[in-house]
Amino acid sequence: MAASERDYWPTDGWRTSTPEEHGLDSNILAGIHEFGLHTDPPANGYVVTRHGYIVYEEYFRGYHEGSFNSVNSVTKSVMSMLIGIGLKKGLLSSVDQPIAQFFPECHLDDERKGKITIRHLLTMTSGFSRETAERVWPMDAQDPVSAILERPLEHEPGSHFFYDDAVVQLLSILLTRITGMSAAEFACTELFEPLGIWTDQSSRFLWRTNAGGPHTFHPSSPVSWPENGLLWKCDRRGNSIAAYGLHLTLREMAKLGCLYLNEGRWGDRQIVDAGYVRESTEPQNDGGPPVNRPYGFLWWMARGGASGYTARGFGFQQIRILPKEDIVVACATTPKRLPTEISFRFITPAILDR
Repeated sequence: MAASERDYWPTDGWRTSTPEEHGLDSNILAGIHEFGLHTDPPANGYVVTRHGYIVYEEYFRGYHEGSFNSVNSVTKSVMSMLIGIGLKKGLLSSVDQPIAQFFPECHLDDERKGKITIRHLLTMTSGFSRETAERVWPMDAQDPVSAILERPLEHEPGSHFFYDDAVVQLLSILLTRITGMSAAEFACTELFEPLGIWTDQSSRFLWRTNAGGPHTFHPSSPVSWPENGLLWKCDRRGNSIAAYGLHLTLREMAKLGCLYLNEGRWGDRQIVDAGYVRESTEPQNDGGPPVNRPYGFLWWMARGGASGYTARGFGFQQIRILPKEDIVVACATTPKRLPTEISFRFITPAILDR
């Protein structure tokens, strides 16, 4: 369904409907219930939308639609959205801008580092050594930029995929330098507020009280919570963690999926340029561990001819988008390890109108 054909936008809340009204078999979707009862890690909940309506929603172990979840590496895909917004607003000129121009204070000990671009950070192809990345933890460094950029290069930028949490942090710091606000604050203004995400101010400082819980919060060490109370953890210098640390409800996760399902449009506003959305969600390289699927701009692509793309976080935090089927699937767990994918088991088999 094209964005222009939507009969409402879930800014102020989602509307619900039956699966059958939107071409899905409720008997097959019902299998999610038994699956959710026995997953390891334990499921917090699932939300499935089609044609902009919630057609399946269930929570477990006391979790509910107001529960916040640590979405782990789903944060990376949200960071990609923010870079897209920066481009649309003219704060960035191109994903092919060298990142060195944003960090002039850093001495580059390898001329190849001057070739690293925003695109290389978005596609995890900056070329830094995997071995060093596993020893250095810049999120807890007094000077995170130097801690990241002083690592040795192992590959020519753009030539090799390596899932590197550290380089993504440069995107957060970069955004702060061009906007004068943290990535979390920029997200609030330019992304979350238009979608109706984090609109309840009582969610600030929620980790202190756990009010309205249960919630799943990212472990504190070695990163911390920001002074302004937003539900996005920060490094020692107050930069929002780009690789993880964001907290959302399942319904909020589904809204972000809906935005990309509609190629960056929300109502009458184009929040992220449609061209950037398309480029972000097309394979930019073959990817590699930990998911071993093609990779876009901080999004994982489907493989084997399947459609769709996914924001994935450790422990099965997920926003899965099936554009051809007009479906968004949001999942959250209390992380332990990665369990079986539910989309191929329950969602696509339930589609009646393919």
